[in-house]
Amino acid sequence: DELRQRFKKLQDTNLRLNEELEKLTQENDEISEEKEIIESKSFKTEKEMQQKYDELMGCYKQQKDQLMTLKLEHSALEDKHLNLTHLSNQHKQSSISSESTEATSDTLSDVINNN
Repeated sequence: DELRQRFKKLQDTNLRLNEELEKLTQENDEISEEKEIIESKSFKTEKEMQQKYDELMGCYKQQKDQLMTLKLEHSALEDKHLNLTHLSNQHKQSSISSESTEATSDTLSDVINNN
């Protein structure tokens, strides 16, 4: 009789433990599902962030290339400006020299004609 009581208690304890194990298994499954969802969202977020980074780097490189092109164009324009300024100065000096020669020539002609 005592053995039956002990056996009955053990069966009850075993039943409760199995119920508890089933609850814990369900909780574990739910937690695993939530973890997968979070990891999936995290992966999507990381993937989206990487994609956005790649887009921004593409824009940066494109703008950098455009800036280099503009710098080269600016440098070429500065060179043209310097060349034009130099040519203009040469032309002015040439004109002044020519006028000076003409003035000297006119003065000599006046001197000769007056004599």
